[in-house]
Amino acid sequence: MHRCFNVTEILRNIFEQAFEDGKSRCCRKAVWSLSVACRAFRTVGREVLWSELHGLESLIKCMPDDLWETDGNPFAGEPVGIPDVKEPDTLISFARSPAPEDWVQFEYRAHFVKRFSWHQCFMQIDAETFRKISLHRPRTVCLFPNLQELCWKEWREDVYDYVNLFIGPKITRLELGQAEVSEDIHSVLRSLGAKCPLLEELNIEKPYFIHRSYHQFAVPSVSICALNRLRVANIPYPITVHEVVHLATLPALTEAQLMLNSTQDELCTHLSAVTIPLFPAIRILRISFVSLESPTLSIFNFINSTHLETVHLSSLEYPSANVVYKHLEVLSQHPCATRMTTLDLSFLWDCIRFSYAGKYPADLPMRILKLDALSPLLTMARLQDLTIASYYLDFDDDALATLAAALPQLHTLKLIPDYYAGKVSRVTLAGLIPLFQHCRGLHTLRLALDARSAVGLPATLPEGLKEVRLTALDVEDSPIVSPEAVAAFLAMFCHGAAPQLVFCAGYHIDALHLRQRAEFADLWGKVEMLLPLFIQTWKLALEAR
Repeated sequence: MHRCFNVTEILRNIFEQAFEDGKSRCCRKAVWSLSVACRAFRTVGREVLWSELHGLESLIKCMPDDLWETDGNPFAGEPVGIPDVKEPDTLISFARSPAPEDWVQFEYRAHFVKRFSWHQCFMQIDAETFRKISLHRPRTVCLFPNLQELCWKEWREDVYDYVNLFIGPKITRLELGQAEVSEDIHSVLRSLGAKCPLLEELNIEKPYFIHRSYHQFAVPSVSICALNRLRVANIPYPITVHEVVHLATLPALTEAQLMLNSTQDELCTHLSAVTIPLFPAIRILRISFVSLESPTLSIFNFINSTHLETVHLSSLEYPSANVVYKHLEVLSQHPCATRMTTLDLSFLWDCIRFSYAGKYPADLPMRILKLDALSPLLTMARLQDLTIASYYLDFDDDALATLAAALPQLHTLKLIPDYYAGKVSRVTLAGLIPLFQHCRGLHTLRLALDARSAVGLPATLPEGLKEVRLTALDVEDSPIVSPEAVAAFLAMFCHGAAPQLVFCAGYHIDALHLRQRAEFADLWGKVEMLLPLFIQTWKLALEAR
């Protein structure tokens, strides 16, 4: 054996490279094969092999053979309520209650587990098996004493609380998601301060199905104020002002997603009373309000970080254009504004209420977002990703050209109407030309446009368009008449492969809009088929010149 294998760090690196993230069965087999190749490899190989698990199946099968059994799942193949996810084919369960001596091999291997992830759609354990594990497990703090990272993606109400079996004092990263009932998550969060004193990353995903009264759920008693090491805190559930103030004072916090059901003036009053720098290291800030009101002060006035590069601002209710302007004005005056790369303004949640009621949003001129209301963002010349999502967004070709000239470094642009009610955008195909001329690095574009009017094709490609590499185009709810003309026009901006073309499904209210959407979807499908042909034609024409 080569002497380099006597160095534990080198040997561990080799095993970890073979293991990757442990999701592939082939990788796990490769590590096992290396472990048994030489007696000197076994210790390191065993540690790496069991360091990361994606479920409990492997550990349960280490227990006595007469303890567990596998059965066919009577619900195999049926949807579980999440897109493209179905019930597993088999279930693993206990044939009898585990005795203390049955846990010997389970406990031995559990000490090596440092990262554990659970996703119900790939797992084969039901609520009854979890109940038996909970009742008969060894009386330790948690199943995995040395666990550092836990990812728990579970939506079954009768299983979700079993995440507490895995939460222990050494966890530094916790990801929770996909709970249909908010109380399931709240019960877990209440004990985090005592159970996870070393927690550095807390990520909570939004549920797939958001109730219309989502923002009215009782504010959870999240023990955030006891978590002093947080670097990442993504919490899409309502939290109190005091918890926001605590997060703002954390010296290492670099990423935060916060949702408040209090007013911004109330928040700013509490922030004003703090004497130490607030958000001193924040890089990514996502903040949501129930209602975005015209503030005396904005939360952006209190950010002391010099590294802020990403801002997401959203509200559950549509704000007026004047309110949006004032918030953007404050943000544009921040010292980091000229270096900011990502800005997301999303006012989407009212669409849930309207879809339940089966009606259109009210036509309120004060809420219409034209370029004037968004003008402060034109000073953020280094923006690379810009998203503006609102039913009241109103852009035309001139506004799009002005935006493109002010933000030439855009890579991603999304101008999204959140509620599809048959409105026709004032942006036309001709408006795309100045966009691509100025933003030569643009690769992802999502906007609704009126593709019914014909655009004459130039004899030669306009200057600057040869560098465009559009790879994804989402046309939202766009009307179209001639797929051939549109495909020929778009081919000018696609000098690589044909972009992925998406026609958004959206909501339908009236029968006429429903029929029109079906027609438009078919025509955009033809555009997608014709694009590769026209792109190749353009390439041949350019080569001939």
